[in-house]
Amino acid sequence: MACFRHLLVPLAMAAIGAVAVWAQPAAFKAGGKWVLRFEHDVDNESLELVDLQFPSPQRGIAVGLRTIKSRIKPVALVTSNGGKRWEWVNLDAPPVSLFFLDDSTGWLVTTKGLYQTVESGRSWKKRKAPKDILRVYFQTPERGWAIGLRKAFYETSDGGASWRRVEAAEKPEGRPEYTFYSWMTFANSKYGVVVGSARPPRPVRRQLPVWLDPESASRRRELPALAIMLQTNDGGNTWQHSVASLFGQITRLRVLGARGLGLFEFQNRFVYPSEVVRLDLDKGRSETVFHRKDRAVTDVIAFPDGTAYLAGYEPVGEIATLPVPGKLRMLTSTDPDWKHWVEMPADYRAVANRVVLAASDADNVWAATDTGMILKLEKSAASK
Repeated sequence: MACFRHLLVPLAMAAIGAVAVWAQPAAFKAGGKWVLRFEHDVDNESLELVDLQFPSPQRGIAVGLRTIKSRIKPVALVTSNGGKRWEWVNLDAPPVSLFFLDDSTGWLVTTKGLYQTVESGRSWKKRKAPKDILRVYFQTPERGWAIGLRKAFYETSDGGASWRRVEAAEKPEGRPEYTFYSWMTFANSKYGVVVGSARPPRPVRRQLPVWLDPESASRRRELPALAIMLQTNDGGNTWQHSVASLFGQITRLRVLGARGLGLFEFQNRFVYPSEVVRLDLDKGRSETVFHRKDRAVTDVIAFPDGTAYLAGYEPVGEIATLPVPGKLRMLTSTDPDWKHWVEMPADYRAVANRVVLAASDADNVWAATDTGMILKLEKSAASK
């Protein structure tokens, strides 16, 4: 596979000026619809789901914050029967992200540290972990990594009993207080990548929140930031870094062998709220395959059979970051190059500002929203 340092410049070019590719050929079938399997619709309550995992077709875990009047409770929702019934589990701290190694063993990163479950999320025990982490990734119960704020990148070989800093994470330029690593994935047991960003604060001005002053917010142009990639070819024993200045932040990187999908999201005024980029890791190339002004994509997922899905919402007005939920929008592609995307039917009640995707396999694909909804893709008979 090509080194990722040869990929960052094409990524930057793709995210700045490529022509959007979106079509809906009449002969292409969407292949299913997104059906609501859980909705938190209780008076004087709200539920913000921040992450979702389905390590097997039957077992799923969603985590978030449940607000009851003015009281905020960290919670998990767990199912052991494929989403037919969901049970509440109280958490000790606000959740940030989930990672599951199998259908029973998983880790939960919270604002107060790292927790582990061996009971599919029904109970959690706090584990030793470095500060400032946002996400973990484990290859085995013993071998794993943690990434996060202030250039945090650590590894463990004893299940988290001890952690060692990965020195390569310190090498990219950028002050630690403005630099973070936000996503990690492995294409196979040897080839892995971590993505991050160094984003100095904007010049200090007296600014009201976006929702109070949308006109002023619409004039805040997106500024370029330093994108960082760390890559390994030996299973995480050594890492090399590469950097490039580009617009937006890489928030997702889904890798399948020699190809994958990357998601750029933009914080301020930009041509599009997000862009999806197809990656050719062998050749070190990338190409924009989806962007639309009226679609804010917040997650992507792809499968070995070539099927891929985009999850997001339709922004209300011209500012995608307004805290007003928009209509849930789901898209799919089976095109070999992921250039042709089709809108999929979704429950008319589903709205969101963020959507996350999870799947145990290509036949069990799920989505969770920050408005307290969990949906499953119900495939049509023709698409199975």
